[in-house]
Amino acid sequence: MTKAVYIGAGLDILPVLLNEDIKDFIYIDSQPTSEFGILGFLDKTFFRKNFLESLKNIMQNNNFKLQTNNNNCITYLNNNTNQTINYYINTPFPDKLNDNLINKISECDVLICIGHDPDKKILEYIKKPFSFIGSTHTCYEYNKETYETPQNSTFLELYENKFKVSSYNLIADKSYYEYWKHDKINNKILNNFIMKKYNNLKDLENERRNIFREFYD
Repeated sequence: MTKAVYIGAGLDILPVLLNEDIKDFIYIDSQPTSEFGILGFLDKTFFRKNFLESLKNIMQNNNFKLQTNNNNCITYLNNNTNQTINYYINTPFPDKLNDNLINKISECDVLICIGHDPDKKILEYIKKPFSFIGSTHTCYEYNKETYETPQNSTFLELYENKFKVSSYNLIADKSYYEYWKHDKINNKILNNFIMKKYNNLKDLENERRNIFREFYD
């Protein structure tokens, strides 16, 4: 069964709504304790007090009903699409993973990377080969001379083709939309996006840049 993992998912439910064929999602985020991973756990100013309330509202607005809330794992189910989201909150990646969560990630064959370049440890944990899902609104730059690469970057590892990826998919805009307004999602907005497939991350990034410039420059 196809299962997806999304590191730094925040409030982003669009990949779920646009991929009804994927029935199981693992969401992982360090919020509400911190919006900036493990570093934020040392400073209470990074606490996001509105995160859980916003998450609840977005799930309800999109027909995802709360099933369980236990030990930093919140489970939601959409009975119409039979999709489940297991959301691991207060879980900086990869610092706060336990063996149980690592085992669950190993069952995944889809990696969602939007808004965040996760630690390359995810490429050790996830099942191979896997499908990659990105977005017009995330830079997947590969030129080390023009881009300050995060330490242990997943994107650069993928550019070097060290891992088996069955397809690279881009959530692409058909018209202007401010992607991060998660509370504004409706069927009309969903129709503004399509999924495009590429052979590698470099081709995906080139197309992403062209689309982004067309709408936002």
